[in-house]
Amino acid sequence: MLSGLYGVSRMSKKWWHRLFFGLIDRTMVKAFIVFSKVSEDKLSLLNFLRSVALSLVTLSKPPKMGRPLAAFPCPSPTPAKKRSKGAWSVNDAVRLEQVGLHYVVFKRERGRCEVCSSNGVQSSKCQICNIFLCFIREKKLLS
Repeated sequence: MLSGLYGVSRMSKKWWHRLFFGLIDRTMVKAFIVFSKVSEDKLSLLNFLRSVALSLVTLSKPPKMGRPLAAFPCPSPTPAKKRSKGAWSVNDAVRLEQVGLHYVVFKRERGRCEVCSSNGVQSSKCQICNIFLCFIREKKLLS
């Protein structure tokens, strides 16, 4: 009798949705019956369902276990160095020596362009510097 009063009758193409919602309805009615027998509070089924839904929505997180965190986190002793735009992974001695002999070799391995860090994965590599480069004429590579 009680399960037909406020049941969730959802139309669904999936059979297991109807089965799941029916089980939830029956569980809530059984919980209401147990609550009515145990508690002195006399709630209607609708108010009981509302209070259960409200308590589930406003459920707070349990307190964290262990040592409490400081109010202000202490900064790290040495902040991480950010790579400047002009810094190369190859030192200047290797990069600037034998300027005419730097030429591009196509390899099977692939990586990002060292100059522009383009998202396109490059398979062209400088033979002397051993870094990946875009092979585009408009870009001045390693200058």
